[in-house]
Amino acid sequence: MNSRYSNPQLSFEYPENWELDESHSDEGFTVSVQSPDLMFVFVTLYENSRSPGEIADQALEAMRDEYPELESFPTSQRIANQLAVG
Repeated sequence: MNSRYSNPQLSFEYPENWELDESHSDEGFTVSVQSPDLMFVFVTLYENSRSPGEIADQALEAMRDEYPELESFPTSQRIANQLAVG
């Protein structure tokens, strides 16, 4: 069975045995769900417009702080007619 997260800007289902956390900042809010094992998902909604590249760079920097030996490769593609970068 699934659990459901919902607020006026975002809703999704996730496995009921995953732990959900929501945090707010001046920039917006982040919702994360984490499995009992290794899987996790973070969704961040920014209140002010930011470029996808800027957000991807910030995420990569945070991942490198946590995992210094992280290897990364730039990529981009269109998803639902929107440019996605990473």
